[in-house]
Amino acid sequence: MKISKQVLSRLAIALLTLGAAATAQAQDATEEKKFSISGFGTISAVKTNDPTIGFKSYSPMPTGSTDEWAFDNDSNLGVQLAYEFSTTTRAVVQLLSRRNHDNSYDPAIDWAYLAYSPNRSLTLRAGRFVAPAYMASESRAVGFSNVWVRPPLDVYQVASINNVDGIDFRYRAMMAGWTYALQGYAGEYDLQQSGGNHLKFNRMLGINLTAERGSWTLRFGHMDVKQTALTSTDQITPAALSAYTGEPKDANSRPLRPTNATCINSPTLPKIQCSKLFTNFDSVMDDFRRDEKGANITGLGYLFDNGRLLSQGEFAFRKGEGNIADQSSAYVTVGYRFGKFLPHFTVSKSLPRTERTDLVVAPAYQVAMQKDFPQEPYYVLNSNTAQKSFGVGFRYDITSSLALKMQVDQHTPLTTMGRGSSGFGFSRVPGSLPALSLSETSVTVSTVSLDFVF
Repeated sequence: MKISKQVLSRLAIALLTLGAAATAQAQDATEEKKFSISGFGTISAVKTNDPTIGFKSYSPMPTGSTDEWAFDNDSNLGVQLAYEFSTTTRAVVQLLSRRNHDNSYDPAIDWAYLAYSPNRSLTLRAGRFVAPAYMASESRAVGFSNVWVRPPLDVYQVASINNVDGIDFRYRAMMAGWTYALQGYAGEYDLQQSGGNHLKFNRMLGINLTAERGSWTLRFGHMDVKQTALTSTDQITPAALSAYTGEPKDANSRPLRPTNATCINSPTLPKIQCSKLFTNFDSVMDDFRRDEKGANITGLGYLFDNGRLLSQGEFAFRKGEGNIADQSSAYVTVGYRFGKFLPHFTVSKSLPRTERTDLVVAPAYQVAMQKDFPQEPYYVLNSNTAQKSFGVGFRYDITSSLALKMQVDQHTPLTTMGRGSSGFGFSRVPGSLPALSLSETSVTVSTVSLDFVF
C-alpha cells in the first residue's frame, strides 16, 4: 500500500483547524446561533487489475491508480461554513481538498454563495455552486450521502462540468400529495486540467424539476452550455486533425498539417495544403475546434427507497457540436437493506450516436488520392467514449455518521461502428502498449472506502 505523506499532513492540518474553529465557536453563544460548521470526508483505497492501466475517478487528476492500492483517487475532505445574517439571508462557503489537476491537495472553493429566501417557497442564490447536471451531482463529493463509492462513471463522466459561477433560483410547492422543486440557473465555469490545459464553460443555462412522494423521487433536468478547450498558453484545441482512410475496423490514421504547405505525407501529393486537397476542410477544421461549441444534456432519473428496497436509475442524452459526440448513457442500481448492511449492484452503459465527419476530396486530386490511399472513405473521427459496466458492492453504516463501503466494478470500453474506445477514467500507463484504445479489454476496479460526516 502507498499513501502520500502530503495527504496525511494536509488532513491533519485541516482537522486541527476544524478543532480550533469548533472551540472558538463554543465560546460565543450568540454567534453560535448564527454560525455553523459541518464537514465530510472519504478515506478510500483503489486499485485496478492491470499494471498498465491507470484509473482516475476525477478527470482533472494527472494520473490514476494501477494494480497497487492507492489512497489518492477518491479520498477527500470537505468543510462547510454557514452564517445566518437574518431569517432570510445566509452565506455558505465550502472548501474541498482532494488530489487535483496539479497533483496537489490544496483546498478549492466548491461552494461560495449568498442565499436570500423571501419566503418558505423561494430561494435565490448568487455565487458558486455545484453544477446540478444529474441526480447525485450536488452530493457527488459527499460519499456518505451515496450508496456507491462513486456515482456511475458511464453517466456522470459524460459531463465534466463541476461547478457554476452564477445565479440560480429554487421554488418549492406541494400539489396532489407530491412535493415539487423547480430550479433554474445560469453562469459559467473554468475547469482546470492537468498540464495547464483548461475547459471554459460559458452561457450555461439549466433547469431541473424534482417531484417527491413517499418512497419515490422523480427528476427531469436539462442543461445548455458553450465549451471552449484551451491549452496552457490559451490556444484553442485541436490545432490539427487526423484523417482516417478505410473502414473504421482497419482504418489508418494520417496526421493533417493545416498550416503547412504539405497537408498529408504522400508521394503523389507533395506541397498541397489541406484546404485545397479537401473542399470542406476549412469548415471541418472550424467545426472540430472547440471554440464556443455548444452541447446540451437532458436527463431523466428516479429513486425508490422504502427503507428496505432501494432502486435508482438515470438516463441522459448529450447532443453536441463539432467533435463533441452525441451520447446516450444510463444506469440502474438495485439494493436491499438488512439492518445496517446494504448490498447492491449497478449496471450501466454509454454509447456515442455520432461517429465521424467525411472529408470531400477536391476533383483535381481524386485520382492521386485513390492511388496513394485506395481505402475509401476519408474522414475525421468525432470524440468517442463507449463503455459498459457492472458493479457489486455493499455499504455498512457503522454509526449515524460513519459508513464502510466495498465495491468491485468491471468496466469494458467498447468498439462502436468498428472504432475503439479508451472508456471513462482509464488510460494506458506511459510506456505501455497500446497507447490509447482499451476496447473490449475489461478493467476491474476495486475500492474500499470509509465515509464520514461531522
